[in-house]
Amino acid sequence: MANICYRIGFADEDRQRSAWVYDAAFGEKIAVAIPDKAQRLAVLAEGFDPSRAIAAMYRGRVVGLAGFHHRGGSLTSGITVSILRRHLGWIGMLRAISVFAFFERKPNPRELLMDGIAVDPAMQGQGIGTGLLEELSAYAETRGYGTIRLDVVDANEGAYRLYRRQGFVVIKRVDLAWLASILGFSGLSTMQKDIRRSMKGTQNI
Repeated sequence: MANICYRIGFADEDRQRSAWVYDAAFGEKIAVAIPDKAQRLAVLAEGFDPSRAIAAMYRGRVVGLAGFHHRGGSLTSGITVSILRRHLGWIGMLRAISVFAFFERKPNPRELLMDGIAVDPAMQGQGIGTGLLEELSAYAETRGYGTIRLDVVDANEGAYRLYRRQGFVVIKRVDLAWLASILGFSGLSTMQKDIRRSMKGTQNI
């Protein structure tokens, strides 16, 4: 789509908008930890680390985000205990911490770990998801990463197809049927993309 630009990070005035876009994609998943939408948005807006995200901009507004782990931090790593306690109270904080711990992942050496990709629902179908993944691949390649890894829930077939088109392959699947009633999905697939191979293929075209 014309007039979409991509950049590393977003401004402080874009925090609320970025939180809304992220929640539109992952709200149902995050709701297990933080059921109240207003509280989720407040936590995300305050806790985001903009430097660990590629933002898709359209007419000065954030319409897409691709978060990633880099040098010990991630898009959501700024969500601290104090932020959770301030917005959720003690009981809500403990609930959120226990759920987030279940989903915590660590990157392997020379691996760029994704921290979620989200596109404004009103802008879907415009190639923004593809653009974010292409920018992420370029970011990983220029910084010496060999692979990109991400997780996708089995129920998200659209995202799964997008990742496959972008060169990601499934390397592991986790059966979570026993938690489906709580999490809202029954399985999680880990996918990986070899940056060196994909970039070499692009250069040979």
